[in-house]
Amino acid sequence: MSGAIQYFRYLTTQLEAMANDPSIQSEIQQSEREFKITEMDGLTNL
Repeated sequence: MSGAIQYFRYLTTQLEAMANDPSIQSEIQQSEREFKITEMDGLTNL
């Protein structure tokens, strides 16, 4: 198996773990709330 495929599998496993981590989910939700506020600044087309 090539190194690229192994690395892809490693990254996929890490991303899946992060997506299922409640603390990371909480951080993402907090970031979404903060960015939602900035959308009112009119800077959404950057």
